[in-house]
Amino acid sequence: VAPIDCVIIVGPEEEGMSLSPNTPVVTIVDPSDLIVTCQISPYYAPDLKVGLDAIVKYTGSKTIEANAKVTKVSQVAIASKNAADMSKDTATIPIEVHVTDKNSVLRPGFSVDVKVITESRTNVCTLPILATMEDDEGETYVYVVKEDGSLEKRIIKQGLSNGLYVEAENISEGEIIVSNPTDYLTEGMKVSYEKLGDM
Repeated sequence: VAPIDCVIIVGPEEEGMSLSPNTPVVTIVDPSDLIVTCQISPYYAPDLKVGLDAIVKYTGSKTIEANAKVTKVSQVAIASKNAADMSKDTATIPIEVHVTDKNSVLRPGFSVDVKVITESRTNVCTLPILATMEDDEGETYVYVVKEDGSLEKRIIKQGLSNGLYVEAENISEGEIIVSNPTDYLTEGMKVSYEKLGDM
């Protein structure tokens, strides 16, 4: 008798077949208690710890997201071959996240994406990282489009980032910024634009 309510996913191939010593007879899983194992870049090592919130996302005919918690962070990084260059090794940190949404339709064996939330902020302005530039003094700035269509070079202070967007101080909600500036732009230049979205 199995010690838990479970589902058998692997069993003997046929009745009466011979098994070698230590060969598992069956494999059982509890679909209501899912753990996801994944690899994280060492870049985020200082931020990883047990107890962090996470989001597990499965993309199929519908996109499914489930809440999760980090339950294990390896103390040792492992090396694997770089998919882009098989001659080089890439180090990653194995972690485990426990899916906490009990009514999730996720199933054992799914391939999923995991987002670990290392820190969060509310009531802040964010903008695309590609909208930022750095001047000769090492200060980060963006180009703000003023009401008359001219550009203003605005020095900003960056905060948290998720790799695509960055928290920015000295920018107000509703201001229009250049989303992908080039070195050809200068302060005071008149531009026309198409609004892509809100910050």
